[in-house]
Amino acid sequence: MDGGRWGLAIADAAGTGPEAAALTAMVRFSLRALATAEDTPVSVLDKLNRALLGAEVGGLEGERFCTAVFGVLTPGPTSSKVVMAGGGHPSPIVRRASGEVEEIPVGGSLLGVFHGVRFGAAEVTLGVGDTLAFFTDGVVEARRDGVMFGMEGVRAAMENGPVGAVELAQGIEAAVLNHTGGVVSDDLAILVIQGAG
Repeated sequence: MDGGRWGLAIADAAGTGPEAAALTAMVRFSLRALATAEDTPVSVLDKLNRALLGAEVGGLEGERFCTAVFGVLTPGPTSSKVVMAGGGHPSPIVRRASGEVEEIPVGGSLLGVFHGVRFGAAEVTLGVGDTLAFFTDGVVEARRDGVMFGMEGVRAAMENGPVGAVELAQGIEAAVLNHTGGVVSDDLAILVIQGAG
C-alpha cells in the first residue's frame, strides 16, 4: 500500500477442491487490487462482496462465499494503528505487552451471499510488545470428543504463549493440535503481527 501503510488479510473460502481453490485465488487477487484502490477496509470488503456476487466469478460452481478480515496497518514511531473490517470471520485477539488479552469484535456478514450487507469495523492501537492474532474458524472450531477449542482456547494460548509473533502463531497451532490429539478436520490459518520495538 502507499504512504508506508501495510494491508493485511485473512479469509476462509467455503467448500473444498478445485472450486474452493479458484475462489481462494479470486479473493486473494481481488483483495490485493482493491487494497490500493479503496479508502477504507469496509469499502474493500464491500467491493469484494460485489465481485463475489457478480459475473467475475460466473465460472465457479457451487458455494461462492467466504469470511474475511481485512485491515490496514499504519506504523508510527512508538505505536501502530490497525483499522480493520470483518465479514463473518472470527474476531482477532490482541495481547498487550502487560499480558492482558482482549477480543476485538469485527462481526459483519459473510461475503458473496447478499447484496447491501454491512461489514463490521474496528480499530486497535498496538504499542511496543503488543501482539494481534487473526485466525480462521478451523482454529476456533477444532474439536475432540465434541469439545471445541473455541475462542477461550485461543485466548489461553495467547495468554500463556511466547512473546515473538512467529513463535506465538506456532504456539496457537500447537495448542489446537494438542486439544484435538493431532487430528483436524478443517484448515488452520493463523496470522500474527506485533507492535514494533
